[in-house]
This record gives sequence, structure tokens and C-alpha cells, in this order.
Amino acid sequence: MSIPELLMIPTEINTNEKIKIQREEENEKTKYSWDYAVQDSYKKQNKIAHGSSPIIHLARHYKHRRVVIKEYIDPSRLIDSEYELYLLKMCQDCGPIVYDTWISREGTFNIAMEEMSCTLYDCLVYMEMRMMNKIVFIKNFFKKIRDLHKKVVHFDLKPQNIGILANFECKLLDFGLAEKVESLTDKIFIEEMDYGNIVKMSTFYRPPEGFLPLDPMTEKSDIWSVGCILWDLVSENPDEPLFNGIELDESPDSDPDKGGVFYKDFILKKGIERVNKLKDGQNTIFIQKMYDTISNCLIYNQNERPSAQELVDDWNEFMPI
Repeated sequence: MSIPELLMIPTEINTNEKIKIQREEENEKTKYSWDYAVQDSYKKQNKIAHGSSPIIHLARHYKHRRVVIKEYIDPSRLIDSEYELYLLKMCQDCGPIVYDTWISREGTFNIAMEEMSCTLYDCLVYMEMRMMNKIVFIKNFFKKIRDLHKKVVHFDLKPQNIGILANFECKLLDFGLAEKVESLTDKIFIEEMDYGNIVKMSTFYRPPEGFLPLDPMTEKSDIWSVGCILWDLVSENPDEPLFNGIELDESPDSDPDKGGVFYKDFILKKGIERVNKLKDGQNTIFIQKMYDTISNCLIYNQNERPSAQELVDDWNEFMPI
């Protein structure tokens, strides 16, 4: 081999490139169709959401009837969209059923999946959830989080990302920010964890460690979001989330007096004050249990938050139905 050829060989692949290669290898396990007959079997009807890249469509299929199609229109995010598909297929017991995937004639990446009756947000805003409905939901929600955490951490739990079935059981939606559990112990991943993805998490459901990217994000980060969701369930007003109305400079280099430690202490104090008012105002056994669970989930030190399995066991003991 000549010297010029030797010089062309990289001595070390940077960490970003390693993560990209790892995701490409994982995406190879998820095959999708280039057959336009698959695309033609779905008839898109109307858009129901338009995120940063994916557009969400309601559609019809001759076999599956009503479905949801997630269409990624940004070619630069193809690897991310394939990775989300890979995680969805890993978690079919927790998330929506994936029917088909294909590359369209227009070059967009599409995922067709089952349609939910509604989201938790819709239930709280437009419907009435009785206490027993809430208990059924909570117990099933905790089980879904427990099963999810065996493989994946969601990192974007909020009422809009929880699908509700007819019996008030649930499925977790939108795995766009999710990661495999083993990735969280990978030194390369931790060093290169995308701060941009962290700040994409909904501010009102983001854990304290999500505001300082040097703090590790783990499955206990989801537990903080669970506590915020339980608050929405009790208040029945997801448009006024627990940690609402606080301005934050989301830059990782922000002044600690404007963000960082000050912010985390402030939202924790404000949140616990609101939870305490809830306890004093509605002193029922159910509300008391919700207060205890919310308070446990909103512990600043993530290592002291309960695991999803502990939440399941605690609520099975409280209401063995």
C-alpha cells in the first residue's frame, strides 16, 4: 500500500460518526418497501399534525380501515426516522401497531400505524374521566412504562403522546426522541448526546437533569414526566401544566441565575407548592394517593425517584383490580 493510500485511512472515527454507523446497522434490521402498490393501498385524508419534520395524516386502508400515517418530508432525517421505526417495532407491546412502511414516489419516508381513539390530552380537555377510568388508565400506564423501560427510554412523555383505547388502557406514541436503554450506558453516546434533542422535549414535562446537559438522562427522567402527567390527570387541565408560566433561557451556557440550578430549584418549589394545595383542597383517598405518587416522581435527585416497577407494585397494592 502506498503512502498516499495510507494517509487516506482515518486513524480514529469521531464519536458522532460511530453513533451514525451504529444507527445505520440497527436500521438495517428494519426493512421497508419501495413497492408503490403499498403506497397506493393507503388513501390519505387530512393532516392532523405537522411537527418539525413528520406530517401526521389520517388515512384509510382496505384492510386496516382507519390508520395514521407519519410522513417524514426531510431527507436529512431519514436515519432518525428509520431509527424511530426500529424502536417502534421493538416496543409493539407498548406502542402503536406498525402496519407498513415505504418510500413514496415523492421520496418521503412513511410509517402507517394503528389509529388511537384519542390521546390523553383529548380525554382531559373534551371528555370526562371518572375516578375508576383514571385508576384503570394509571395502572395500565405504569405497566406500559415498565415494559418500555426494559428496552427503551421515551424522553418525551406528555398527554399528547399517550394514546387512549376504548377501555381507558393506553399506548405510548411518538418515539422520535427515544433511545435504547443500553445506549444510556454507552460512553460514546453520553459524550455526544445531542443537546438539541434534549431541548426538543416539552419544557413542562422535562426533568431537572434535562436542563443541564452534563447531568445524565436515564429511565428515571421518564418518571419525572410521569409525575407531571399525573398532575394533569388530577387537575383535568393539561393546558395549565404543573410547571407552567416560567421563562427559561435554554442555552446550555446560560447564566445559572437565569436558568440551570436556580431554575430547577424554582420549578421544584413551585410544583410542590401546587401539589400541596391539591392535597389540602381535595382530601380523598384517591387524591391522597395521587399526591404521594406525584411527590415521589418529582424528587430532584433522579436516583431517588421510584422505578416504573415500583409504581406498578405500589398501585396494585392500593387498588388490586
